[in-house]
Amino acid sequence: MTVTTPTTTTARSEVLSELEPRRLRDYIVDKSDRGRNRLWMVTWLGVGAVMRSGVGGTALRARLLRAFGARVGAGCDIHRSFRVHFPWKLAVDEGVRIDPDVWIINPEPVSIGAECLLGRRTVICSGGHDHRSPTFTRTSESVVISDRCHLGNGVTVLKGVVLQPGTRVPAGAVVIPAISAMSRRTTPGGRS
Repeated sequence: MTVTTPTTTTARSEVLSELEPRRLRDYIVDKSDRGRNRLWMVTWLGVGAVMRSGVGGTALRARLLRAFGARVGAGCDIHRSFRVHFPWKLAVDEGVRIDPDVWIINPEPVSIGAECLLGRRTVICSGGHDHRSPTFTRTSESVVISDRCHLGNGVTVLKGVVLQPGTRVPAGAVVIPAISAMSRRTTPGGRS
């Protein structure tokens, strides 16, 4: 028995022809939006490596983040494996728990409200690229995670997301702006 499938040569050709003019070598890294000079950034890379080595506790990590411009509220629990590209573009309110291997890639500001939980391996990224542009033009928008939000393990939050207070995001979810617009507040009992 022979199974025939409809050919999608035309659609595939259109996609391929659309992609052909893109060349990675034409991509230009825009360093103007980093917010600090090169020396400050290199120093942060060294301090960030020390933070991840386990030296000191969560209070020391909070102080180091503050020294590099982050706003970190009281009572935060920050795991030693936490990584952030630009701490001067980070605001974390009080009582936030940041679990192991959380990574914040923030060419634009990222704000995390009070009493939030960021589960293991959560990635928050306020930057991206226009995949339709021949030079992969950067596109960035801030991310806002309001008070009492819980992000499960392995969640990815992309640029432009605004999560409403009390939003629960299940493990492994990818949150985009269209989904964040549908987020709703829940009470501790789980009812809205």
